[in-house]
Amino acid sequence: MKTSRKNEDKRNYFFELYLNDARIKGEKSDFSLLYILTRRTVIFLLIYLFFTVSFFFVGNFQSFMDSNLILIANVVSLTSVALICFSLAGIIEIFITVLRKSARKSVFSYLINIFLMAFSFAIGIVCLIAFRTIDILSQRM
Repeated sequence: MKTSRKNEDKRNYFFELYLNDARIKGEKSDFSLLYILTRRTVIFLLIYLFFTVSFFFVGNFQSFMDSNLILIANVVSLTSVALICFSLAGIIEIFITVLRKSARKSVFSYLINIFLMAFSFAIGIVCLIAFRTIDILSQRM
């Protein structure tokens, strides 16, 4: 049975959820393309940080070599720095958007985005401090 491309896109829920921006649907978005790319980068870095941290702890239980654990700790630290920078850029972009546009109809959307960026910023700070401490302590021994 042949279906049109339009019907296939309607059935593809992952496509709809992942690319659910107003620009794709043809509507005008409150957020700029730069912010949308920043938000997706923050989400990617947050997921990557989660898996790298879990890989570090699994490696501790599986007795990885110390040099491998130090390498993973350095990767977590670099990922945390990138996450902090992009989260801070996202927060600044939201504030600029709010000041530039007086779109009060989507205040809830702005608050959710600020909360998510602040949460990822805090996670990045905590992971950076923890893993730099681990790296410093492991170098001393």
